[in-house]
Amino acid sequence: MNRYKCPACSGNQYTSADTAEGCIYCGHQKLEKMDKLETEESEVEK
Repeated sequence: MNRYKCPACSGNQYTSADTAEGCIYCGHQKLEKMDKLETEESEVEK
């Protein structure tokens, strides 16, 4: 399972595919692949 985060809306997407294009929430085309599936505590505090 891979986690992708949208830099535009901060939405998280999960997929078994190695690549993902297009945010399902806002339509932004460039997604960032995250190293971990779980959210870090430091991300939650932001």
